[in-house]
Amino acid sequence: MKKILLRIILIFLGFSVGLLLLEIGLRIVGFRKNFPEIPQYYLETDPEIGYDISENFPPTKSKFLDGEAEIWSNNIGCFDKPYNNEGDFILLVGDSFIHGSYVHFELNLGSQIENYLGKRVLKCGVGGYGTKEEFLKAKKIIQKIQKRPSLIIVGYYPNDVIDDYLFPKEIVIEGNPVSIRKLEDFRTGKIREESYENLKEGLAYWKKYCVRFKPNNLLIRRIMCILERNSLLYRISKDKIKNMLINLIGEENLRKIIGKPYLTFAENAEVALRYLPFSSPEKYPWLESAWENHFNNILEFKKLAEENNAKLLFFLIPAKEQIYSSTRKGFPQGLNYLQPNQKLKKFFEENEITYLDLLPYFQKYANEKKLLTKEGDLYWRFDCHWNVRGYKLASLIVSKFILENNLLEISNEEKIKKLEQINNTLDSFE
Repeated sequence: MKKILLRIILIFLGFSVGLLLLEIGLRIVGFRKNFPEIPQYYLETDPEIGYDISENFPPTKSKFLDGEAEIWSNNIGCFDKPYNNEGDFILLVGDSFIHGSYVHFELNLGSQIENYLGKRVLKCGVGGYGTKEEFLKAKKIIQKIQKRPSLIIVGYYPNDVIDDYLFPKEIVIEGNPVSIRKLEDFRTGKIREESYENLKEGLAYWKKYCVRFKPNNLLIRRIMCILERNSLLYRISKDKIKNMLINLIGEENLRKIIGKPYLTFAENAEVALRYLPFSSPEKYPWLESAWENHFNNILEFKKLAEENNAKLLFFLIPAKEQIYSSTRKGFPQGLNYLQPNQKLKKFFEENEITYLDLLPYFQKYANEKKLLTKEGDLYWRFDCHWNVRGYKLASLIVSKFILENNLLEISNEEKIKKLEQINNTLDSFE
């Protein structure tokens, strides 16, 4: 009996050492798949927008799936260098792609556009924002600094229509963003609004168990949460582990063990929200009114630009799923991945709003096989955002469009010089 027990202990120790060595090996070779986190108190509750970036937040590391970067905020609540009362500037707003915390600051979109155009860009994107929130942010910045931009640039992402439908969707509790309005039923568009007390209770569970409800098995959930936040090996293998356990004990039993009564919905909610913009209104009739409301928010941007005698540019950011077919795992069949672009182009042209669609440019330079490498292709391997190469391509295309369409007051000689530099860079882009 002692020999059997000793063998079991030795096998367990050998297995544990093997896992530890594999974990160390993944870190040595630079493999990354972080637990995404933004610094606590980087965001604050805003009575009109829902939430916004705190002013004068010190430089702090922010983690995303494939790495980390330093973020901060300036004196007007933007991830940017200090605003020094400049009068001639471009105002750039949008969501996390525009906020740009997925690469070093000097490589994000606003910094590179500023470099290519030689004009101050106020880089005021905020992660998770939709068009309604972006409009309110732009309006807030203009009112705060009491100066008018010469050009307003809006980075548009396909899920903005859903963000607008859920507005106001987030507040900040104890320095942490939490969703106050969620889509409860995808078929009817029913929204569930949480009370402040439930959100606060859910946040306490999230900090300890990585779920926003009280788990049935506290110990198992605590171990899973620790692994999720600290182990690369666990994060890259958890889906396979889950499928293996489902095959062994069944999905219902697994739900009971980990205490996740709505396992399937909770795990697929993010995917579902991402595919809704590509879904037919015939399947989800409420989407039709969501789009109408969304278009009205876009018109608010047009009014804001006109009131401030500023030019306006919307540019469409392609979703990762629109570029790489391999990223559509878990998405339903028959989705129209061109639908948001088609709807928006028609609307922009009818309402004489200047726009740029980045989709064909990204399709031209994309390499699906390269996506599987550590650095990814135009997007990070695991994260849905652009990597260094993606930001560079986007900044080149947007800057070129601005110059060619005379959205910037600049001498013809200087414009030719800047376009030559951009075109030469594009010619050598790999």
